[in-house]
Amino acid sequence: MRRRARPSSPHNGPRPRDRDREYEHVEDLPSREAILAALEALETPQRLEDLAAHLEVRGPAALNALERRVFAMTRDGQLVQNRAERFGLASRMDLIAGHVLSHRDGFAFVRPDQGGDDIYLAQREARRTLHGDKVLVRVAGFDQRGRPYGNLVEVLERAVTVVVGRYFRDHGIGVVVPDNRHINQDILIPEDASGGARDGQIVVARIEQQPDQRSRPIGRITEVLGEHIERLLERHTRL
Repeated sequence: MRRRARPSSPHNGPRPRDRDREYEHVEDLPSREAILAALEALETPQRLEDLAAHLEVRGPAALNALERRVFAMTRDGQLVQNRAERFGLASRMDLIAGHVLSHRDGFAFVRPDQGGDDIYLAQREARRTLHGDKVLVRVAGFDQRGRPYGNLVEVLERAVTVVVGRYFRDHGIGVVVPDNRHINQDILIPEDASGGARDGQIVVARIEQQPDQRSRPIGRITEVLGEHIERLLERHTRL
């Protein structure tokens, strides 16, 4: 079976059950529940080919649909793909899927999709994320009050791709400070990506490189709103 890179999924894309409708035309395609049950019975992560054989999925159309469903389940945090390109149960690997709740001081919490206590992420873990990102985390321990804290394993889906904020430039370095206080990292703006914005103007920036362990998010200014907003404020003041 041909392997392909895991496809990306927009934050506002279809929900898992909506995605599953794409496969309704494929006869005898195993449901998500059947795939989870098969991996539970097999006990170890499986190659896509071996999983297909176990589920008795045959034929190009069915194999392609199974591949797409397995990747969708991986995006949704139900499955995990390891470095050997084998798929296993996230729950079996003690991984928890959830969404990031960022704090302005740099740390964050992850709210599990399946319910339960929020999981604390220290700043060194949270810096790879932005508010709303869907992630996989592993609980590393509990504090003195019994609250869980964890480690970030993987970012499954990015929530923030466009930011509105105020542009500043200092010593040749441009940044956009987001208006949304939940977005606790400034967006770095290279000199050739400023879009002609001037210091202090309100702008729209598109994130072109998401944050990682070493770098803050990097973006490009796509629209300058500052002058338009200032004219509206002046008109409102005169009224």
